[in-house]
Amino acid sequence: MPREDDAMLGRRELEARVASLEATLRDKEQVEAHLRESEARLALVLEGTNDGWWDWRLATDEMYYSPRWWEIVGYVPGELPATRETWTRLSHPEDTERVNQVYTAALERGADHFEVESRRRHKDGHWVPVLTRGRITRDSGGKPVRISGTTTDLTQPKQAEQALRRSEELFRSMVETTLVGVWAIDGDGRTTFVNARMAEMLGYEPGEMLGHSAQGFLLDEDVAAHRESMARRHAGRRETYERRFRRKDGAVIWAIVSATPLMTEAGEFGGSFATLTDITGRKRDEERLRTLAAMLDAAPNSITVHDREGRFLYANQRTFQLHGYAEAPFMAMNLRDVDVPGSADRIDERMRIIAEEGEARFEVEHIRSDGSTFPLEVYVRQTVWDGKPVLLSVATDITERRRVETALERQVEELRRWYAVTLGREKRIGELKDEVNSLAGRLGLPLPYAETFDEGGARTT
Repeated sequence: MPREDDAMLGRRELEARVASLEATLRDKEQVEAHLRESEARLALVLEGTNDGWWDWRLATDEMYYSPRWWEIVGYVPGELPATRETWTRLSHPEDTERVNQVYTAALERGADHFEVESRRRHKDGHWVPVLTRGRITRDSGGKPVRISGTTTDLTQPKQAEQALRRSEELFRSMVETTLVGVWAIDGDGRTTFVNARMAEMLGYEPGEMLGHSAQGFLLDEDVAAHRESMARRHAGRRETYERRFRRKDGAVIWAIVSATPLMTEAGEFGGSFATLTDITGRKRDEERLRTLAAMLDAAPNSITVHDREGRFLYANQRTFQLHGYAEAPFMAMNLRDVDVPGSADRIDERMRIIAEEGEARFEVEHIRSDGSTFPLEVYVRQTVWDGKPVLLSVATDITERRRVETALERQVEELRRWYAVTLGREKRIGELKDEVNSLAGRLGLPLPYAETFDEGGARTT
């Protein structure tokens, strides 16, 4: 018979084993609970990322697709079988070979993960761009036993990428086809980009300008002003100004420069972007206009431009001098303000003649600022000013001519009176000579006067 001590020992060993087994079971339940909790957290995280996740057990060829995975392709769980065939069926045929190459390469080189972009057919027939990321789990011998991963819907990122690409293409098209020059420099002032128009303005090919300092395209006397402008750009200020540039052929052009600084995230100057508009033609026209204005101001005649209502649009310096006004007060006046009172009917008649014949010439009386009047001979013709019909008047002060004419009229009148008196005297002398000749004839004496005068005072023989 076994001893009592041996029985007690066996019982204790059994109790110890039972206790150990119970502890192991409790640990297993805790592990499974932790595992379920981890899986639940993972599911929440994956769902929160808006990615669909999947799991493929290679040994049994079992597949699992999360609800979000099905949603990406437009299905609900259970609508299609969760198999590898479904994966293949929903893949784009043009992507199959490329995706298989990525997957096979990862398996063969012992990688533990891979990712690839592809397309999956949506339930409604369109293709959904997706990014598939997979993680490969291997056994102790390195054999793949499981592949798990996520599928990300790239529809919105792809749309944003396409929109950005279209926007960039549109921007580039606009930059390359715009009529203004576009010029970008880096923080050291070196040219990093010019569009075709900018290069054309300076007579270069775009590549010839890249890497060169913008300062090198300026006139020497404008370098100091350029440095001041760049100092303002370094301070983060944008501005618009006019600047001269020297072309490749040595010619000089004028441009309006609208410059904007490009600052780094740290607030430091990283370069500048500018648009340039060629205003060489405008500058040339302005110079011609200044020359023409100087010539008009030097003209001895009053030259004005006014509309049919008599509002002045232009007047030269001679006009202001003749009327005794400064420029601003005169330009605020109307033609009817400078004509003598009572000229309204005559002005209307002149306007009618000009409208019918296109031009006219007449004399007028104008009033000076001191109230005195003076005469003008005016030539007026229709023309166009800023696209509107106007009247161009060229007026000559005829005060001196009037004075001379008056003096001449007085002299003519005096001559007429003198002639009349002289003519009367000559006639009387002729009559007396005739009387003497008549008397001499009656007396039988020789005639003392061979010439006589007719009734008009002209001598006769």
